[in-house]
Amino acid sequence: MDNTAYIFFDYNPPVITNTVLNTFVDVVGIAEPGEIYRLHIYPNPTGHQAIIVFKNENNESHEITISDLTGRTIRILSGITSDQIKIDVTGIQSGIYVCSVYNSTGINKGIGKLVVK
Repeated sequence: MDNTAYIFFDYNPPVITNTVLNTFVDVVGIAEPGEIYRLHIYPNPTGHQAIIVFKNENNESHEITISDLTGRTIRILSGITSDQIKIDVTGIQSGIYVCSVYNSTGINKGIGKLVVK
């Protein structure tokens, strides 16, 4: 976008400033290696069991970490080779939790919100 200003002092002719070219860039995030998918968690909220569904086309081994909103790890589920897992949330206090799926090299492949009632 070109920008030029016309500055008026009293009733004198305008003083014309230099033209400046402004370029706007829409930044929506920081690039990460690979893609991070939104996990599908249902039923949500839950009080007993929840099913976490994520993308695992090659049946690789994954790990799911359940953390509270302060970042404290509540539970880790390892060795998951399917694209979904049923988890038991009894014993977890009511609240909002973040579920993250990591592949075998530790790269975050998915994230979702779990609400325990």
